[in-house]
Amino acid sequence: MVLYDESDVDDYEAMMESADMMCQGLRHHVTGRDLLDEGEPIFNGTDNTSETVHCIFIAATARPPDGRTLSDLAQRSLRLALVIAKANTWQSEQLGGNGRLSETFNDRALVAHGEAACRKDLRVFFASGGG
Repeated sequence: MVLYDESDVDDYEAMMESADMMCQGLRHHVTGRDLLDEGEPIFNGTDNTSETVHCIFIAATARPPDGRTLSDLAQRSLRLALVIAKANTWQSEQLGGNGRLSETFNDRALVAHGEAACRKDLRVFFASGGG
């Protein structure tokens, strides 16, 4: 998350690269093979994982150069973040979750991008049994 933390949200290339890197780390976490950074796990509990999911939403929805295209990388990143949020019921209470990521799911622009990435209304996405 260093690249994300050190980059301006308006730096599209840096945001896409940080989303990709965070997703790689998140995939390792989900499969039980955490990446190590100087001997310490990058994700060492749900606090860091939920924060990473939130940061992926922010990075993946950075304004693209053409002002409207949601890249394949951004869509894949958002879908992974949505699946992790759903598995942990972190979505807002209005979407049937525990509210851990309410800030994320109460942002209309982030929700619109999430719906575009998963190609369905998030109420339907979180209510369904599959991802």
